[in-house]
Amino acid sequence: MGIRWSRPTPDGRPFGQTRCRRERFGVNLRPTTVKPILPVSLLLAALLVSVSARSAPEAVPTRAARHAAHDVELANAAKSLNTACGTTITASIVWSSISDEQLGAYSISSYCANPLSAMQRLCESPGLRVAIQTMVKQMSCQFGAELKLDLDSKGTLSFSTAAGSSNLEEFAKAYWEGMAIPPSLGTPLSVKSPEPPPWGQLNTFGEQAQLEATNVCSDGKAAFVVLAPDRQILYRMYYGDGKKFARVPPPAGRLSGSSFFDPRVSNPNANPNFRGLDMRTYSSVELDTKKKTCVVQCGTRRADLKLLEPKAARDLLSAAVFGPPLHGYKPHVLTRDDRGFYYYVDRGNTPLTEKKFRLFAGLRGKLKLQPLTNIVSDSQGDIFSTKSGSLRFIAGPGGAQSSWVQGKKVTPLTAIPVADNFGLIYNDLGVYASERLGTPCDDL
Repeated sequence: MGIRWSRPTPDGRPFGQTRCRRERFGVNLRPTTVKPILPVSLLLAALLVSVSARSAPEAVPTRAARHAAHDVELANAAKSLNTACGTTITASIVWSSISDEQLGAYSISSYCANPLSAMQRLCESPGLRVAIQTMVKQMSCQFGAELKLDLDSKGTLSFSTAAGSSNLEEFAKAYWEGMAIPPSLGTPLSVKSPEPPPWGQLNTFGEQAQLEATNVCSDGKAAFVVLAPDRQILYRMYYGDGKKFARVPPPAGRLSGSSFFDPRVSNPNANPNFRGLDMRTYSSVELDTKKKTCVVQCGTRRADLKLLEPKAARDLLSAAVFGPPLHGYKPHVLTRDDRGFYYYVDRGNTPLTEKKFRLFAGLRGKLKLQPLTNIVSDSQGDIFSTKSGSLRFIAGPGGAQSSWVQGKKVTPLTAIPVADNFGLIYNDLGVYASERLGTPCDDL
C-alpha cells in the first residue's frame, strides 16, 4: 500500500512516486493518494472542544418540575381507577412531607398510586365497588415513619408510606378487606352455623367479597354444590340440599379443592399413581364460570348441573347453615384371619377427633361395631380391649404383626393394605353401607 507523504525521499522524489516492494512478505505495495494530515494545533483544539461537550453537566430538573411530573402520573392512576370503578376520586401528594433526598431516590407517584390500584382491583367485588363509590372522595399521600391508611367521615383516604416499604398494594387491599361494613351498606348474617363458612358472618368487606366470589351449582332439585375460593387449594367445597351444607374434606396431596375422595365409585381409566395418589378413587367438579357450566364426575358418571346466577347464589348462601364433614371417620387399619374374618379400625378425620377410634369385626358384608376401648395408640401400633381385658385386638404399624386375643388364645392376623382396598372397605365390608359420605356422589 503506497502513501503520499509531505516529506520527500532522500533522493528528492515524493513518496507517492516511489514503488515499494516488500520482498519478505511477497506483497506489492502500490501507492495511493490520501488527504494531508491536519496540523497538530487544529487536532488538539477539536479534541478539547469534544471533551468539553461530553463533560458538560446535563440540566437537572427543578423540584417544581419533578412535582409536576409525579402529579401527572398520579392523576393518570386516579383516572384509571375512576374509569374502572365509576368514581370521581382525586389524588394528591403532600409534597411538604417529602425531602429532596427522597424525591431523588424514589418514584413518589408509584408509591402513592398503590392504594388506587388496590381499589381498582377490589371494584371487581360488587359490594366493595359500591363501598368505594360511596365512601371515598379523594386520596392524599405523604411520606412518614410507617405505613398507615385511614378513611375519614368526609371521604378522604389518607395514605402514609415509608421509604423502602414493600407490598404496598397488598397492604391497601388488606385494609379494605378488614374494614367493618357500615350499617348503611349491609348487615351481618343472622344465621349461626356449627362451622362458620369462609365468609363468616359478613362483618367485613373481605368476607363480603368472599361470599360474592363463591359459586353454587344445582341439579334444580335438592343437590347443591358450593365452591368457595381458597388461596391454597383453589376451592373449598360444600355439599347439601340448599338449606344445610357439609364441608367436603379437601383432597390429599397437591390436588385442587375441586377434587374429592369417594371410593364408592371408581374410574378405571384414571391415573392409579398421580403423585402417589390413586386417582381412580377421586371424583371432581368441573366449573367454568366463563361458559357458565358445572359438571360433577363420579367415577365414570357425569352429571350436568346449573350454575346459579350471582344474586341467587348469595341469597341461598346467606340463609343456609354450614357444618363440618358429614362423614367423620377415615380408614386406619384392616386385617383378617385365615377364615376370612375381618378386623377393621377407623378414626376421626379432623384434628379434634383423630384420637377417636372404632373397631369393627365380622365376615365380609357383616362387620359389626365392637364394644372395645382403645387403650394404646403410638408409632408401634394400637391396642384395643374390653374393660375386663378378656378380648383384645393388637394392631401393629399398618396392620403388620396384628393379632386377635380371646382369653389365652391368640389368633395371628394378616394385614390388608388400606390404600389398595378402599373399594372393599367402603362397598363390601358393610361398615358404611347405610351412610352418606357428604359428597356430591351421594346423589349424583
